[in-house]
Amino acid sequence: MFMVVIGTFEWSSLRTFGKVPFSEIIVISTVTLVTVFLHDLATAVFIGIILSALVFAWESSKHILVKVEKETAEEKSIRSKGSSISARSASLTTTSKPARTCQTS
Repeated sequence: MFMVVIGTFEWSSLRTFGKVPFSEIIVISTVTLVTVFLHDLATAVFIGIILSALVFAWESSKHILVKVEKETAEEKSIRSKGSSISARSASLTTTSKPARTCQTS
């Protein structure tokens, strides 16, 4: 079985480590290590898919456009456009710097 793994592993993927994003290197390495240690390719692929989805969600949440619509001494009204998840709400807070917050429906 070990010879099958050696024969089917894409060895040229090791040369791409300097050319692809670091997150992709982590996903490739994680899938490889899970496959080697657990001897279960299906579980390794599932973990790789979950990890890739998390990386995609994190990266896409960085692309958000914030526009100030109205600003007075008492209030500041902003409009945001893009995918916003709670992990990136810190960047929205630093952009708007609210003294107090209110909920709108």
